[in-house]
Amino acid sequence: MKKCLLFSFLILFIFSCDRKKDIDDPISDQLEDAVLLDFIGLDGCTWIIQLPDGANLEPINLSDFDILPVNEKEVLISYVTRPDMASACMVGTIIELEHIEAK
Repeated sequence: MKKCLLFSFLILFIFSCDRKKDIDDPISDQLEDAVLLDFIGLDGCTWIIQLPDGANLEPINLSDFDILPVNEKEVLISYVTRPDMASACMVGTIIELEHIEAK
């Protein structure tokens, strides 16, 4: 009887832990669709991230992430704007990425 009870609790514990991992990930709830664009040919520019509404974002830390930049690659991002910084490229809002992943 004790073995059965212990086994039941163990199974319950294992499944409850797995369910907690599957609950909505707070990062994924905040991700936005975007596209990487190669602006390296323009003076002072590197990679730009374009949002669906056409807004351009200039990430200051894209190289911090393990993602291969490819022109027109669809990505999911979360970020904070950096109004305290200036850009030589001047095609969009300067941002600091919090998360980026390929779509």
